[in-house]
Amino acid sequence: MLFKFATLSLLGEPAIKAKGEKAGVDGVLVVDLPPEEADELRTFTDPQEIDFITLTAPTTDDRRLEKIVKTSSGFIYYISVTGVTGTKEPEAEAAARDLRRIRKATDLPVAVGFGISTAAQVRKFAALADGVVIGSAFVKWIAQHGREEDFLRQAAAYARELKEATIL
Repeated sequence: MLFKFATLSLLGEPAIKAKGEKAGVDGVLVVDLPPEEADELRTFTDPQEIDFITLTAPTTDDRRLEKIVKTSSGFIYYISVTGVTGTKEPEAEAAARDLRRIRKATDLPVAVGFGISTAAQVRKFAALADGVVIGSAFVKWIAQHGREEDFLRQAAAYARELKEATIL
C-alpha cells in the first residue's frame, strides 16, 4: 500500500484524485507511519477527502492514544495482539478494555484486527467493535486453497461465513 501511494504522490494531487476516484478509494492506512510523520502524506489525502486511518495497539498509552486519534479520520484500527499478525489469538477481555479506553478518546468508529481468522472470533469481536478486519487469515487461506478447481466458490463461501458472523 505504501509503495502504491508513494507512486501516486509523485504524480501530484490531481492524479491522486483521479486515480483514487476511479479505484473507489475512501481511505488510506499506512502501517508503521507515526502520526508525527504523516503531515506530508496528508497534504495529498486531506484535500481529496480521503480518510487517514491510524492504528493503535495494546501497548499504546493514553498520551500516545491522544496523538493518534487527533490525526485520524474515518476510523481507528485497533491491533488486537502484539507481535506478528496471525501468530496469536486475540483476547476478547483485553480488547474490550482497550476499546473502552479508545472510545473515551474519540467518537470515530473502531475496527479490530490482527489474529482474527474464524467465524467464532469474528462474532466475538463484532460484539465489541464497530468493525472486524480479516487480513492474514485470507492470505493463509488463499495459500492453502488457491490452486483448487473450485477456488472462487470456496473463497466466496469463506468470506460469506465471516460476514454472516458480524450479524448480531
